[in-house]
Amino acid sequence: MSRRPVRGATNLTCSIALMHTRRSLDRSWTDKALLVKEKFDTQFFDSLLLVAAEENGCDTILTEDLNDGQMYGTVKAVNPFR
Repeated sequence: MSRRPVRGATNLTCSIALMHTRRSLDRSWTDKALLVKEKFDTQFFDSLLLVAAEENGCDTILTEDLNDGQMYGTVKAVNPFR
């Protein structure tokens, strides 16, 4: 049995890395999250997650809370249960 590369493995790796990354929240992230919140009408903590993903170079996040397939700036939200 041969192994095939997992589609989206880079994004999954980025998601796992983001979950385990500990960075201090600074004012610039908060300001960016407020702009994202206003632009996309999202909850503050969802906006903060989008900012954290973008700042860490992730192009996709897995979430049930945002619109599946929508681009939020440079980050695409994907519902893993659809």
